[in-house]
Amino acid sequence: MSNTLFPNERAVIGKEMDGLRIEDVLGRGGMGIVYRAEELMLGRQVALKVIDPELVRNEEILRRFQAEARVLAQLSHPNIVLAYALRKTDLGLYIVMEYVQGKSLAQHLRAHGPMKWDEALPLIRQMLSGFAYAHEHGIVHRDIKPNNIMLTPEGQIKIMDFGLAKVLREDGGGMTRTMTRGGTLYYMSPEQVKSLKHVDHRTDLYSLGMTIYQMVSGRLPFSKKDSEFTILKNIVEANFPPPQSPHAALPPHVSQAIMKSLAKTPEERFADAHEMLAAFENRTPPKPKPKPEPPPPREQEVIAETTVISTSAFKSHRPRTFTKERSVEFVPERRSTRAAQRRAKKQRETRMLYAALIVGVVVLIALVITLIMMLV
Repeated sequence: MSNTLFPNERAVIGKEMDGLRIEDVLGRGGMGIVYRAEELMLGRQVALKVIDPELVRNEEILRRFQAEARVLAQLSHPNIVLAYALRKTDLGLYIVMEYVQGKSLAQHLRAHGPMKWDEALPLIRQMLSGFAYAHEHGIVHRDIKPNNIMLTPEGQIKIMDFGLAKVLREDGGGMTRTMTRGGTLYYMSPEQVKSLKHVDHRTDLYSLGMTIYQMVSGRLPFSKKDSEFTILKNIVEANFPPPQSPHAALPPHVSQAIMKSLAKTPEERFADAHEMLAAFENRTPPKPKPKPEPPPPREQEVIAETTVISTSAFKSHRPRTFTKERSVEFVPERRSTRAAQRRAKKQRETRMLYAALIVGVVVLIALVITLIMMLV
């Protein structure tokens, strides 16, 4: 693999390789660089997230980079950046991703300051929708912050950078995948700071709560003079002040929702992203979906269909065992009597028809015999 990118990262601009034309540098990060490119066969714009060749030698970083591609490949949601491919060419090891026009939420806040609540709520809805989808697919982001949330000119949210994401796997009785500490300091949850082994989706709700705190107040609940140790200690122990908007006062339910998302223990936070969104919208949260129960034994199964049973049926038949769920409706005895009368009438009419046919046949036979005797 050629080390053409670093430090001469613009040397590849305008070049074509692997069906791609490199067009521009979109950004740089700790793991590498992101280019804008065009897929020549499809004629679409894509983003190429290229890992620094020097970092490829670091097995942990390489594993994280490859894991991000695998995680994104499992997700397809309008508020999550799509991943198209993971490739290794002369350009290096890179992820081909959806190209998103716009700025990060961090850039937007720096340029425009804190948001009014009616401006922030539509974005929060989209963020929680995206994270609800990821969590339902067993994926925890673990590095939510304004820099990892894109905002398009049309006001669409795109969540990106799943480099620290973990896929929770159920092994036997519960989630057992070990998670080490990771994330960006100000947005890390107390359980991330403590490097707890069992970190679930509620760590994302904490980080998103801190992001929303910053969106509406324009600041974080830390002092710029605080040392890293002090910040970590405050995350675990301190009670943060409620957010204060420089615009109109925040509705009480908004402040309460933000503070609940920043609770020190996962159990004190929202159960999931749906419940968190309901709190921000000041409505009753949806009821959690009941877990499917194992099917009962066949002799106890019941089914949804209406069966009309006459009470007289129990006099002449043995009890029946229903093998499917039935909704049983009892009817008065007179209905059964009328039905029996109709059946008896029909049977009489049938017997009369048979008798008429027999008489007709007998008459016909007699006529035939008479004719034969006259001829003889």
